[in-house]
Amino acid sequence: MISAQKDSVRYLDFSEPFVNSELYHSLRSQILDLLPQSIYSPSQESVDGFLSECVSSHESGAEKKLCFAALDDLNHVLGFVQFRSFSSDADLDFVLVSSHCRGRGIGKLLLQNSFLFLKRNGVERIILEVGTGNSAAKRLYVSLGFMEVSLRKNYYRSGEDALVMELLI
Repeated sequence: MISAQKDSVRYLDFSEPFVNSELYHSLRSQILDLLPQSIYSPSQESVDGFLSECVSSHESGAEKKLCFAALDDLNHVLGFVQFRSFSSDADLDFVLVSSHCRGRGIGKLLLQNSFLFLKRNGVERIILEVGTGNSAAKRLYVSLGFMEVSLRKNYYRSGEDALVMELLI
């Protein structure tokens, strides 16, 4: 369990031993249900595969898949984030906060707590791509200390460009 809490929100690392099969399937279902709330969401198949791999990827391999969620007292998913970690670097693949929870700081705290976990596990740099039109996400990343490093033309299926940003932790 990621330790920080705010407004009865708990921050959960999917690899924790107490994430049993029943809890995992409940969280998985809720996360897949949240995906249509963002135009930047990856496919359900992609996230489903990622979730199934992240529970066991801590044990071996160069690439580790990491998933974190913000939960309320009833284990309802309020937000979700996924990373791929390669030794001292991590890619922030996707972050989503439920539309009814946006603006409460849940995404920021979820990311900050995830960064603490990553830092404790040897990650020194986090890289992400964000759509140039996603001003709310860009503001969030800048507030966390991310800096723009490059631009990827036509990165998204829609043809939108993506900013590449990095954070040294």
